[in-house]
Amino acid sequence: MKFQMSILRDLVYGAAARGVNFNQLCDRAGIRPDALNEAEQMIDWETAPYLWDHIVDLSGDAFAGLHMG
Repeated sequence: MKFQMSILRDLVYGAAARGVNFNQLCDRAGIRPDALNEAEQMIDWETAPYLWDHIVDLSGDAFAGLHMG
């Protein structure tokens, strides 16, 4: 199963807006920062759950998902 990069883009930019280091998050998630602009690109769905783990780890906020909206 796959989904559009635009979903990850919104999560990454949302986390960055809350103080998470953008480049470090992309690096941990295995996402090229420039790939976030390829909205139609499809990415494996397995990436998203780990992205949340990285966001929580880098932010120190166990409730990051709730705070991001």
